[in-house]
Amino acid sequence: MKKQIKTYAITLAVAVAIMIGVSALRGAFTTAFSPKEAVRCACDAFFVTGILYLCVGGIIWASKMGTFDGFGYSFSLWKQRYTNNKRDWRNEESFYDYKERKAEKKKGRKVNHVLIVGGVFVMIAAILLLVFHFG
Repeated sequence: MKKQIKTYAITLAVAVAIMIGVSALRGAFTTAFSPKEAVRCACDAFFVTGILYLCVGGIIWASKMGTFDGFGYSFSLWKQRYTNNKRDWRNEESFYDYKERKAEKKKGRKVNHVLIVGGVFVMIAAILLLVFHFG
């Protein structure tokens, strides 16, 4: 439980840092905004951060499911064949064995914290968008 809280805290801290960076790029710290423009700037910062986290989380999840194993296997074959002269490249492992070995490594990889933080940031951005338009 303590490790999970630490993971969420680190993920949230990085998200807030990205959000501050996006706000700085929008000029939030150098320009005087009206309250409506401040809400718009905050909405942009939350949305960019949330979508970035959702996309990265989706790529991590797809990788965990083995989507990119074919690329890794092809690269490992190429590397064995052309860069390692001491090994006989005809004795490489099969694709099935490669996938099993990689799946064993990926068992402990969690992605929930990235997706949850990204989803919360996108929901906050949606609320801020409603405030911007109707407030």
